[in-house]
Amino acid sequence: MEVDFNALGAIQMCLPKTTKELWEALEKMFAGSEEVKENRRDILKQQYENFVRKEVESLTILYNRFTYLVGLYRVAGHFTQCPSEELRI
Repeated sequence: MEVDFNALGAIQMCLPKTTKELWEALEKMFAGSEEVKENRRDILKQQYENFVRKEVESLTILYNRFTYLVGLYRVAGHFTQCPSEELRI
């Protein structure tokens, strides 16, 4: 296998120089910018506030949907306390 040193050099020049720069680039790539994160949080908050039981939904399915939504909300960095205290429901 032949290595293209020109291409390798070009790639290395584009890489971040420090681990902090690398971490910030990876975070932005996989988690999104602060605007994207805030937008996700707003959508999740709206879903949480509008959460209702569907007519033909069992309590088990309702609980599973709610638990999943709360998990997403926590991952997004919203819940630090009990959700009802934070959102004042």
